[in-house]
Amino acid sequence: MKNNNLQLSTFWKNSVSLILGLGLLLGSMTTQAVTDCNAVTEISEVECESLLELYHSVNSAKWNKWGNKGWDVTNTPCSWDGVTCKNGGVTEINLSTNRLTGTIPDLKSLPNLQKLNLWNNQLTGVIPDFSALPNLQSLDLVNNELTGTIPDFSALPKLQVLELSGNQLTGEIPNFSALPNLETLYIYRNQLTGTIPNFNALPKLVYFIFTDNQLTLMNTNCNTVTQISSIECESLLELYHSTNGANWKNNNGWNITNTPCAWYGITCENGGVIEIKFNLTPHSSDNSPISGNKGRGKNNLAFSSMVIINNY
Repeated sequence: MKNNNLQLSTFWKNSVSLILGLGLLLGSMTTQAVTDCNAVTEISEVECESLLELYHSVNSAKWNKWGNKGWDVTNTPCSWDGVTCKNGGVTEINLSTNRLTGTIPDLKSLPNLQKLNLWNNQLTGVIPDFSALPNLQSLDLVNNELTGTIPDFSALPKLQVLELSGNQLTGEIPNFSALPNLETLYIYRNQLTGTIPNFNALPKLVYFIFTDNQLTLMNTNCNTVTQISSIECESLLELYHSTNGANWKNNNGWNITNTPCAWYGITCENGGVIEIKFNLTPHSSDNSPISGNKGRGKNNLAFSSMVIINNY
């Protein structure tokens, strides 16, 4: 009788162990499910495969846990973290601050992509050829470890925002003549050389920061400026020189580029300067970032307003 009880006890223990083992196995199989792009219906199979190429090429194992939900697990890629879809196509990828490493693929199978944000990761390699993304409007690769030169992005005519600051990019700045809609260009904190190109083909450029590079800086030539008239350009330079502009706290663009509407504090509209806005600082004797002669110059009426505001 004792032997029977012992055998029965052993039987139940083995049964429980078997059940627990099967449960763990099934649980493991469930968590390790992978996306089947053939079964995806929200977007095309090739777009799904392009997302997975990105996922695997930027070291998905190190992604933040809160930033990889759904990736290569479910068959609904439009619900994956950072992915936005519209009309059956991927329109936005936002994986900023997500511990991405590795290189960026060209994403050539995502023709509907409008925004790509990979800001603040540890991505390496060169900026890929994004020529297969004709609808791209915003590209943010700030604060990575990218090397090589800046492409001219000539195949991206809809590009409005280009942010490449905080990398290790070298070479000269392209003139981006094929980007008539470009409004924002941030390329500061790289290792760029050469001079700043003539950006006259960029009529909409209003935000341009290029500091902390190794550029050879030239003076503004008002005769080649196209955003505003030469007389308005000269009036701005008169203000710059008469108030010791070289020592302003922030003089980004002033007397360097031929795009005065992108100079710090300048706002333009319909081909003319409509506002000059400077932030006051508590460190200067008159609480202003400018010093020197603030008297009216001969051309000061070429623009409509000068505003000095307190911002501290």
